[in-house]
Amino acid sequence: MSLKSKLCKILKADQIKCDPIHRYSFARDASFYRLIPEAVVQPENNKDIQALFKFANQNGTPLTFRAAGTSLSGQSITNHILVDISHGWKSIQIKNNGEHITLQPSIIGGHANIALKKYDRQIGPDPASINSCFISGIVANNASGMCCGTLHNSYNTLHSMRIILPNGSIINSAHPNADEILKTNEPTFYSRLLDLKHRIQNNYKLSQTIRKKFSIKNTMGYSLNSFLDFESPVDILTHLMVGSEGTLGFISEVTLHTIPNPKFKATGLLLFKELTNACTLIPQLNDIGIDACEIMDHSAFQVLQTSPEFPYEKNIMPPDGAALLCEFQSDDISHVDKCIEIVRTMVSVDDLIFPFAFTQNNHERNKLWTLRKGMLPCHAGIRKSRTTLIIEDICVKVERLASAINDLHSLFRKYNYQDAVLFGHAKDGNLHFNISSDFSTSKGIDNYRLFMDDMVLLINGKYNGSLKAEHGTGRNMAPFLEDAWGTEATQIMREIKYLIDPNNILNPGVIFTDDPDCHVKNIKPLPPVHSIIDPCIECGFCESYCPSKSLTMTPRRRINILRELELLKEQGEDPLVISSIQKDLSFHFQDTCATDGLCSVACPVNINTGELIKV
Repeated sequence: MSLKSKLCKILKADQIKCDPIHRYSFARDASFYRLIPEAVVQPENNKDIQALFKFANQNGTPLTFRAAGTSLSGQSITNHILVDISHGWKSIQIKNNGEHITLQPSIIGGHANIALKKYDRQIGPDPASINSCFISGIVANNASGMCCGTLHNSYNTLHSMRIILPNGSIINSAHPNADEILKTNEPTFYSRLLDLKHRIQNNYKLSQTIRKKFSIKNTMGYSLNSFLDFESPVDILTHLMVGSEGTLGFISEVTLHTIPNPKFKATGLLLFKELTNACTLIPQLNDIGIDACEIMDHSAFQVLQTSPEFPYEKNIMPPDGAALLCEFQSDDISHVDKCIEIVRTMVSVDDLIFPFAFTQNNHERNKLWTLRKGMLPCHAGIRKSRTTLIIEDICVKVERLASAINDLHSLFRKYNYQDAVLFGHAKDGNLHFNISSDFSTSKGIDNYRLFMDDMVLLINGKYNGSLKAEHGTGRNMAPFLEDAWGTEATQIMREIKYLIDPNNILNPGVIFTDDPDCHVKNIKPLPPVHSIIDPCIECGFCESYCPSKSLTMTPRRRINILRELELLKEQGEDPLVISSIQKDLSFHFQDTCATDGLCSVACPVNINTGELIKV
């Protein structure tokens, strides 16, 4: 019996997609990996999820959840069954005059903030993809962003959660007797979680390691801090779900504590002649309560010049320079003004390329933030043909930021990553860097492998930092989990996985792997297709704007399928697959694309997929 026939026994036929055009269009996400699913299913309710869990346990066929597919470490793709939750699951409930918000998993983060706007509240996490990513992905990755740091991330703003465990059990921590219900319904889970808590608490060295790891941004492995922060097993369980990347269960509803959205905001872009001077300022900015502070090295700033929104002369920054994009927020305008004046006294005019300036004009502020949030796609848009962009994400103590940046620059030179750019959330010591390479050759793969080995040694050894600060372990850092945490902590994480998902049906290969080379396998090729769409890196920012997203395909998936077709033709394989996709193209392209260009509004590199449809 075929997989589709088996799935038809538990889901409606229109919830199951096994045809090549759907499978291949879901082979890619915003990361640099590619896996072709056996099937794509679209559950509509909790019973569907429970049925899928039962099916997976009985048949040994793993499941991977896909929210908005904006994850950057390969955690929303699979070569098994992909569970697309974008259809339905869109309830929002505002509670306690906006102090809490209850969300179903496919609510876009930015839409939650729109719902909270009249209460002058917002959710804590603020990833750059907030207008595209789903709340389930935000929570499952413990995504943070430019302002939230660790204080306002999903872990620290979680109120309650409804979980469906791999055995089909539903746990709702919002219930007043949730802990007793867990104890009654899942006694083994309950007692083992308590055992693990006592084991960790009674191990001083391990407890200190956990505290230290989570004193900065860290999304490597599971949230072991939950065993130290909470007493009840139900609270430990729900906080383990935060950052679990779809490996422990399904989050069918989450309630978050919201935070104030201050009325007054002032933003300034400070251009420094010397990176060292920029980094020296950051701890001082933290001392006066800076709300956001983004750093961009010279190469990153050069990339922004390709944006039509770039407001300065080109090549204005010297090679050793850096930019700080700073923001103060408050309900008291005098406090904002005071902070700006304090910064003015901290900064020497001789250190700056441009005179010191902040703006409270929302239009000007938004232009600056749009520029920064488009860093990744802008860099992708100018990469060489056939190269793949790699995105890394580390964290160190703020006081060591300048040293870490200089060491990373040395690694870029050592491995000849000439187009590398470095940027990030400076107030948290959180750095992102992009490198690109042609991975169609063993030389490109081997070079990246050696680079990663050196980078892991650098961040783990010299800086005792985080190998993943906010993008999740995924496939990218799975081989280095034990390097980051040590044998004892990693073993506890594996015990948690086995306790909750003993048959390994949820997202195998993510967080845990026995393959030391998995991070250099299944890297997605980006073959040239057409000049209109070749700059696309499949970030998914366009998808929420697309009128046909629920009818047929999003712009990203249309680009994906064209790239997959090109690969199939280049490889000269699977003529039946090629024929099937070509047969279905017109319906998913010419017949149902609105060609209105809304996708280009959200795209940082202004790709209008509709223009290609018209060609």
